[in-house]
This record gives sequence, structure tokens and C-alpha cells, in this order.
Amino acid sequence: MEEEEEEGVWVGYIAVMEDEEEIRRMGRRDVVVVWRGTQTTEEWLKEIDGSIIEPDHDKVGALVSGLHFHVTDLDGDVGIERGFWTLYASGQNSARVQVTDEIRRLVSVYGGGQQGELSITITGHSLGAALALVSAYDVASLGLNSSAPISVISFAGPRVGNAAFKRRLHDELNVHVLRVVNSRDIVPKVPGSLVSLMDDEADEPVDDPTLYNVLHTLLHAAHPAYVHVGIALHLDNTHSPFLKNSLNLADVHN
Repeated sequence: MEEEEEEGVWVGYIAVMEDEEEIRRMGRRDVVVVWRGTQTTEEWLKEIDGSIIEPDHDKVGALVSGLHFHVTDLDGDVGIERGFWTLYASGQNSARVQVTDEIRRLVSVYGGGQQGELSITITGHSLGAALALVSAYDVASLGLNSSAPISVISFAGPRVGNAAFKRRLHDELNVHVLRVVNSRDIVPKVPGSLVSLMDDEADEPVDDPTLYNVLHTLLHAAHPAYVHVGIALHLDNTHSPFLKNSLNLADVHN
């Protein structure tokens, strides 16, 4: 998969389980969509946009000739961070077009009939974690998965959408999400607000009065609409005997 910039930028790949023994063990054939983290300057700039928009699936459909969205601040509207959606959906040959076309093809080839059960697992780190959620929402909203269940396993992911996005992803689209996070990592704390700390699924605060907590508070105050989705698996890099206790925020994130 590639993003459409001035030149194509590789952002991930799609794999299909072919090992018959593994298929029997799992009871299904898994399609895996993998997104990488941030690499280019344009990606960094779009990530820090912070504006929340509502994708219009009725107008956009599976093939995108242009983006149709509006900025939203209403609780009932599904809102997604504009930078993440733009990276995913911009351009005639966007990552979105590539993913949706391939998922549609794979479901038609492997889904149902004599082929057995099919599932879709989407994963990624950092920006890739955000794109995993966005693409899972998109594929499920468009009904491309047919009856195949969709799961997201994300690593060090930021918040992606508002409360309506969370409700639709969980309650209507039945997408299952597991977030693996380092409790000392700032990236899973953004964008968001101090109100988000009251959420049952909000990240656990770190109890030392350091630069981390100052940045955490400032970043939460910037965008109050965002909430996390899914179940969080909290880790702490300082508790591992195999990792250095680095103060570098990039080390903590990676």
C-alpha cells in the first residue's frame, strides 16, 4: 500500500494466511492489514492537525475522487482526526482505494462457501495504529468485510475519533480493538483532554511530577473531543529488565 504524495510512499501491506495447518488450528483464514508508523515530514504535519472531521460515506463510497467531509463539534456526529483521514483517503490512488479494493477482492476469493471462515486483523504502530482504526472503521462501514469479523491490535496509538466514533465502531460495526500502550508514552495521550482521563478506558496516569506530566496535561487540554476505543493493555518500559530506563521520549514511544 502507498500514500499518494508527489511520489508514492510505502505505508503497509496486506497478507493472507495460506498455511492449511494454521488455518485449521485457528478455525479460520486470517487476512492481515499492517500499517507502518510515521516517517515523512508531511505525515508529521498532518498528524498534528488536531481538527476533527466527519467522513461522508454516502458521498464518498469505496472509490474516492475527492474528499467530502465537514468539521464537526457535535456529539452525535462521527468525528475522525482530519490528518489521519487525509493521509488515508487523499488522492485517486490513495491508501484507502488500495485497501478497500484488495479487501473486497480477498473476501470474494476466500469468504464463505467451501473456503471456510474468514477474519480480518488490522495492526500498526503509532501513526500505523491510527490508520488501523481508520481503515477498520471504513471497511466495516462500507460492509466490505461481509460477515468476516474485524479486529484491531494497535501499538502506541494516539486517539483517533470522538465518542460517536467509539460508539459506532464498537456497538454498530462490532469491531474489536486491543490497544497495547506504554504507560509512560505521550503519544497515546493525544489528541485529547483532561476530561478523557475520567473515561474507564483512559490511559493510566504516571505518578511522577516530571516533564512527562507537564506535556501530558498540555496535550490533553488542546483537543477535548477525542476519546480512546477498545481495551488497553498497559505496559511500563521501566519495569523491564531488558530495556534501559531512557528519558528520551522517542525511546519510550518506540
